[in-house]
Amino acid sequence: MRRPGGPDLRPAARLSRRVGRLAFGMSGALALLLLVALGRPGGGLAQDIDPGELECLALNVYFEAGGEPRVGRLAVAWVTLNRWADERFPDSICAVVKEGGEARYRCQFHWWCDGLSDVPQNPERWAWSEQAARDALTGVRPDPTGGALYFHNGQVRPRWSRRLTATAQIGNHIFYR
Repeated sequence: MRRPGGPDLRPAARLSRRVGRLAFGMSGALALLLLVALGRPGGGLAQDIDPGELECLALNVYFEAGGEPRVGRLAVAWVTLNRWADERFPDSICAVVKEGGEARYRCQFHWWCDGLSDVPQNPERWAWSEQAARDALTGVRPDPTGGALYFHNGQVRPRWSRRLTATAQIGNHIFYR
């Protein structure tokens, strides 16, 4: 992602993912210090992130995992960021969330094309979702999915899941890469 006049943050997201794997056993604060020491632009991603991108990430967390425990919300945030950092996916967080458009069953995240309102109705869940988005973006919490790019509700078994490697089951979701 590039803000007007700002740095390209996609390499920082790739670095964050790589460091996140190295720092998996570290505390969140230690992992964040390691990211800053490695030259994170602006001393931390949170200062460089566009508010609109943060909102897209928080909306994705809210609608995909708003009722999940904290680690489940964080996992959905990380899948979104893992996609953003992967060259096979769009160049912005919002574009990752909206990939496929609004045509029913064409989008990557069901809430985006389900025809229902995309306005959060539960203030507490919205606050939790925003926090999960911030925690993932800053690297304060490591990726609990093992680098997953996909997930689905555990009550279904989509055909695409058979050709991927499961990395974690967190709450009601199964994660894959």
